[in-house]
Amino acid sequence: MTKRELHQSDESYKKTIVELKRRSDSGVRIRYYDCEDTGAKNTECTVGLCDDSIQEMQDGIYRAKHHVCPHDGRYVSEHGQVIEQKEMRADGCFYHCHIFKKHRLRSAGERINAIHKRACQ
Repeated sequence: MTKRELHQSDESYKKTIVELKRRSDSGVRIRYYDCEDTGAKNTECTVGLCDDSIQEMQDGIYRAKHHVCPHDGRYVSEHGQVIEQKEMRADGCFYHCHIFKKHRLRSAGERINAIHKRACQ
């Protein structure tokens, strides 16, 4: 078993964002799941950084704080405007997720494109 770094590298983050853009551009169906079982919190979305296959692509156990998900309302508006923050907030992205909390699926591609542009410039 290969030892993984604690935090994901910038290059690995870019690869995951490129994969989300590929999924969005190819019309992958957006599916999301939020487990509400006590003590077992599992959340994933096919076009989010919480998707199991996306997490397997990461070279670190955790994302670095500046590696934001396109659906995180703390850093990206509903329609893909990047919201610049002076400092990263400590609360989890799930609590601000456009997909899970507001079910804003139509503009998912706009948010992915905005973060892809920012990550790959």
